Amino acid sequence: MPAVRRKFENGGEVQDLILEAVQRLSAGELIGIPSQLGYIGVAKGVRSPDESEPGWTALASEACQSAAPQLRWAWALRSTGELNDFFAAPPDTARRLLTRCKPGTLAVQLEADRFRFRTPFAEAHRFTDGQLQSWSGSGSTSHVLCLLLAGELAKVLQTMCPWPLLVTWPAGEPQAEDNSLAKTADSLENLLSDCMNYIIDAGTLDDTCAPAIAEIQGQGVGIIQSGQIEDAAIMERRGPSILFVCTGNTCRSPMAEALCRKLLAERLGCNPDELATQGYRISSAGLAAEFGYPASPEAVQLLAEDGIELSDHHSQPISVPLLEEADLILTMTAQHRQMIVTHRPDLAARIRVLGPNDRDIPDPIGGGMDVYRRCREAIEAGLAPVIEELTKQP
Repeated sequence: MPAVRRKFENGGEVQDLILEAVQRLSAGELIGIPSQLGYIGVAKGVRSPDESEPGWTALASEACQSAAPQLRWAWALRSTGELNDFFAAPPDTARRLLTRCKPGTLAVQLEADRFRFRTPFAEAHRFTDGQLQSWSGSGSTSHVLCLLLAGELAKVLQTMCPWPLLVTWPAGEPQAEDNSLAKTADSLENLLSDCMNYIIDAGTLDDTCAPAIAEIQGQGVGIIQSGQIEDAAIMERRGPSILFVCTGNTCRSPMAEALCRKLLAERLGCNPDELATQGYRISSAGLAAEFGYPASPEAVQLLAEDGIELSDHHSQPISVPLLEEADLILTMTAQHRQMIVTHRPDLAARIRVLGPNDRDIPDPIGGGMDVYRRCREAIEAGLAPVIEELTKQP
């Protein structure tokens, strides 16, 4: 029986469409919606081993079983914070990559032994004796794929659903001339014939792209499939991000940023300019900073003595993206830390004072070169354990 079609136009009313979709998902039906990945299939997932089967009987059809090798299945995350709901001790690398890449452009593949839910879904699925079994393109059941969804309908649907969602899209290399993404509702229904009950039809989707797929083992990253994000860009986003914070971002935090680059590069045996290719992201900002101010002349002069160029520094205020991307936020004083924690208590575990034994590093602004030298010494003393910590990461 053909799937029920509901037309959707940009700017149109979505509430009724989504309500019907939620009702069908709740009943265990497979539905189709438009997204950045083309038309995708969506099914209800389960969170607890005690939950009953959500009605995957539609997926047990012969048509769906035969389509399985042509599909990828993934858990759709509402936010990177859900990684902790889905996985026990998820690798930091997974959160970094999903945070730093636009939703829908990257899927991460994690080891299934970390997975919390009853059925460890991977890239595709098949039934054996009526039970849904995890299955990937290589026949392995050892991995789970997840991603953040993009698109108006997908986000509204996730908001309305009280349970996690499984999504599926046609597998295939995005660079191939025969791009296998489902650009029309017909193409998705043909692929999932006899098991899809409902499709929201937005016409032909031209601006679609398959996500890159990155496999994460421990903290290591391998590219399984390339997508619209270049492989090199993915690798640059895999490593830790360190943010130094002071008041005006013209004295202490710029010096800390520059010294951290120098010391870390020396430890790794590379040039500071090569840190990004190894996945390290180091930046600085100020709680009361404005955009575009240079580093103080004393800071520039002091670091120049060791060949560190600081004359090209431009101040920036602290921002939500900087905070959320950072794995480690190092403040110059306890007051700086408290100000951030007051507004973002969820980040408290990532924020600490740079000074040795959590001592404040006083602001040298207005002081002479001796004051700046003492400031630099305090920064270097605080950086020593940080460099040790960063280079011990696998």
